[in-house]
Amino acid sequence: MEKDSGRQVRQRGNPLTRGRKFNAEELQLTLLWFLRDAPAHGYQLIRGLSELSQGYYSPSPGVVYPALAQLESRGLAEVEQHGKRKNYRITAAGRDYLQTHHERVALLIAT
Repeated sequence: MEKDSGRQVRQRGNPLTRGRKFNAEELQLTLLWFLRDAPAHGYQLIRGLSELSQGYYSPSPGVVYPALAQLESRGLAEVEQHGKRKNYRITAAGRDYLQTHHERVALLIAT
């Protein structure tokens, strides 16, 4: 909630629809959330973030791909090469990490 002239104003939507960008850890958690159901390539994830934020946040490839590389180096995601595209898949460790941080993810993606 924000204060507006001394009174509290209730904010609607998720942090992204209020124009807030994610820090590196929040972006990684959100990417894992997208990967929980199916593998995806970077462009799909960028589109997903844009749709989730209703167009307020569309991260550049220069932000998303390093975050995905970090998830891979931490063992939370793995990469499968399909032609020219890399598909990212959540690992068992990534699922555990996502479960451990489920409350934080819920706040990040709340609609």
